[in-house]
Amino acid sequence: MIYEFAVSPSICGSWQNLRFLLSSFGKEEGRLLSDIPKNKWVNLASKTIKLSKNRPLERKRMSVGLLNLKKKSLYKRDFVPQIAGEKWIKHALAAHKDRPFRAILTEGCPASEKYVLTNDFELPEKKLWKVPSGCMAKRTAKEMLDPIKTMLDCANEVILIDRNFDPEKSRFVNFLEELLNYLSNRSYSPSIQTVSYHVGNRMSSEHIEYLCREHVAKKEILHGIKLNIYIWPRNELHDRYILTDNGGVKYGIGLDEDDGGSSKEVAINRISNDEYRKWWTECQKRTLSCQISSPNA
Repeated sequence: MIYEFAVSPSICGSWQNLRFLLSSFGKEEGRLLSDIPKNKWVNLASKTIKLSKNRPLERKRMSVGLLNLKKKSLYKRDFVPQIAGEKWIKHALAAHKDRPFRAILTEGCPASEKYVLTNDFELPEKKLWKVPSGCMAKRTAKEMLDPIKTMLDCANEVILIDRNFDPEKSRFVNFLEELLNYLSNRSYSPSIQTVSYHVGNRMSSEHIEYLCREHVAKKEILHGIKLNIYIWPRNELHDRYILTDNGGVKYGIGLDEDDGGSSKEVAINRISNDEYRKWWTECQKRTLSCQISSPNA
């Protein structure tokens, strides 16, 4: 639902192209723009704008647009292969080999690989360019997690929101275990030290801490990741979310498996920028209720 793309800085040479990137990239759009070569993409795109044949006023407007694009969608990998030469495409191909992008977008490339897309009128119809905004998934831990793995691959921070979370019930713990296992075994992504869970006040802080130690920590599913619990008034939480620092999704029913008494499927949808900012900001304000870690940590 949220994917990383490598985009040639040369595409920024016209306002039409830059406007297309602004409308196509960002958390809400489901596309992150990779900073390839590391810490250099914006400078390369800025150089493209300065060398373009646009009039000075147009170039100034494009530079502002570039800064907005950076703020809206630029994603920085922890590690990028260092190679000789200045050709952007060589850096992109090397980075893709190390850790695949959804696709590489260029103005034209001699590479014939299926993951290289050309910025032309056929682009909107290309399968790799299309990013689904939502899907239905069976309410099993694995199938509920599969649609968001590309989002989790880019995450430095993960927040779960479900007012009904109950660590005494296996249907919640099974999903949490699947998530923590995936985060702890990512091959290329940044290490996750903590996962935050925002829950309703169906029980006291002391009781939920006791249940988490009994049914989460003792099961050894944390994989060295600390679980931070934040307790809210239950009526302030309704929708269920998984948020990361690069976007978020909403789960229509809950962050739990089917227990035989409700729907067999759950709707999972990417959320808007406004919805994301609201919940991300609110979650950052909350006071930690308790922290759960592995028994031997």
